[in-house]
Amino acid sequence: MLELHGLRAAYGSLEVLHGVDLVVRSGEIVCLLGSNAAGKSTLVKAILGLVRITGGEIRFEGERIDGQPPDRIIGRGFAVVPEDGQVFASLTVLENLRMGLYAKPDERLLRRGLERMFALYPVLAEKQRSKAKVLSGGERQMLAVARAIISEPRLLILDSPSMGLAPKFVHQQFATIRRLNQEQDVTILLVEQNANMALALSDRGYVLQNGEVVMSGEAKALLRNEQMRLAYLT
Repeated sequence: MLELHGLRAAYGSLEVLHGVDLVVRSGEIVCLLGSNAAGKSTLVKAILGLVRITGGEIRFEGERIDGQPPDRIIGRGFAVVPEDGQVFASLTVLENLRMGLYAKPDERLLRRGLERMFALYPVLAEKQRSKAKVLSGGERQMLAVARAIISEPRLLILDSPSMGLAPKFVHQQFATIRRLNQEQDVTILLVEQNANMALALSDRGYVLQNGEVVMSGEAKALLRNEQMRLAYLT
């Protein structure tokens, strides 16, 4: 579904990604791991056309998308949950969910989506008239995920979905990600620092370090890898 070949990206004259290869197949959960400043969020921005690509290519379902504007890329079937959730604080929960369909406003799709989201996150149904700014951190993360998937994306990119969450909400978030993949057939690229939980959830994984992929493979194999254990799983 998604292929990155020799991807290079830069901010001005500073190159951050140095020839990244990565593949996400339809129906998979693939995790991208790495410490702070490894280049994970830059890679997400590069996929979405938000940072300058200086080399390589990005393909979605076989077609090149690098160089296309972000709105066209999103329109192909992407949805993104950005780092820290980033909901619209001054809007209600319901208005935030409507924003998830800004690119294809459709009342039938909205009604169907709201039913699915409220079944997935009952607390959002209870607070649908509340401003997002009064939600807890965990509830905002739920809202950010619901806003992304209400559009029924083909590929969901989750950037650090466990960041800042209490342990109870982290487990709940990862359980929801599994449900989305298994019950709603959403293909997922999971960008995370919590390597243990991400690999336990994923089919395959990539480890990014200083803008380069230094390790990749089946998730179960990476969990058993001694180098991986010493560097990221302790």
